[in-house]
Amino acid sequence: MAPLSLVRITSRETEAEALRKGWSLPTCPRGILHLATHMPPPRLLSGLGMSLTCEPDTLAPSPEAHVANVLKKGGGWSRKLGTKVSQGWSRKLGTKVSQVTDPSHLPSGAEWQGRERRLMEGAAMAPLLPADVTVTQLSRSIHLYCRPGPAGSPGPRPLLLLLPWLGARPAAQGKYLQLYLACGFDVLAVESALSHFLCPRQGLRWAAHVLALLQGPGALASRPLVVHALSLGGYTFAQMLLLMGQDLGRHGSVAQRLKGHIFDSLVVGSLDRMALGVSQLMKPQALGPVVRATAMFYFHLCPSCTIRHYEAAVAAFQQPPVRPPTLVYYSLDDPLCDSACLQELLAAWQRLGMPVWVQAWETSRHAAHLRQHPLEYSSTLATFLGRLGLVAPAARL
Repeated sequence: MAPLSLVRITSRETEAEALRKGWSLPTCPRGILHLATHMPPPRLLSGLGMSLTCEPDTLAPSPEAHVANVLKKGGGWSRKLGTKVSQGWSRKLGTKVSQVTDPSHLPSGAEWQGRERRLMEGAAMAPLLPADVTVTQLSRSIHLYCRPGPAGSPGPRPLLLLLPWLGARPAAQGKYLQLYLACGFDVLAVESALSHFLCPRQGLRWAAHVLALLQGPGALASRPLVVHALSLGGYTFAQMLLLMGQDLGRHGSVAQRLKGHIFDSLVVGSLDRMALGVSQLMKPQALGPVVRATAMFYFHLCPSCTIRHYEAAVAAFQQPPVRPPTLVYYSLDDPLCDSACLQELLAAWQRLGMPVWVQAWETSRHAAHLRQHPLEYSSTLATFLGRLGLVAPAARL
């Protein structure tokens, strides 16, 4: 029996319209017509080949077509699918299609449900982003979001390194991507894992990988750089600062390009606050107290593998090797941030000559200031980026 041919359509075609025009679609759970989005979020591209019942799509090239360029234009082997990807033009649709042969890899049951859920999250994020955004998946947890600059624009677009909080959902990350893409930035989104925090040596290796990516040859080199770290994403950046301080000559190119820091909902204070941050990632929340106690026991059981590394990262954060202008978002009622300790940190930075701006709220939610205070958040951000000379102060976000 000849293998089925799965056709992924990337146009304003519904499943019914495709069938009416003579396309032959295989029968799979909930349909196999791919719901293409302009910008797949982190972890979404692992769902290539999966799909929901189709809804009207846009005429923009699909993310798969862009990622296929990383493999090889005109065809190549997809590591995720284990199948050959070929591209061509559909006369019936007048749009580009990707065709995947040998669908024997298709999962079933719970795997379908999990991948469909990720596609639904991506569909929720898609309307937030411009149609001309392209995505390059550099690894499972690193994605580069680019948008073409206006004709005649001088030099490359500045680069924003986004370090989101642990477990950040794609739709939530999309709101930050929308802000920076509108301001003329390309965005490199780097997700960290819980293991990078619980095993600091792994975190150091991850930080070294990100630094190598930023200073290596290619599209990321030589661009003005701004860092936006949220919650425990700040810990990942602290690891990067630690490595830069240990060998500034090696990482000098990154240090020289850093134009500004933006910190949102930093976890500041005792180890207990770090353990609380870990416990809030666990579901169900009823297990939070148990996870918190277990994390504290682990910290004190293996101090040479945990506490010593945390103290070194905190020291690098307090005395950073690079000291560009810094913007800090926080709230006074944040359970993960000791306001008194944060004020001491800000004062220490100012004594080092770092220009520091603060946007604070009496009441807000950890790592959700943008959602709860969108106007204040975006206007403060636009003003700060204008001070850096990377975007016009009147830019609308």
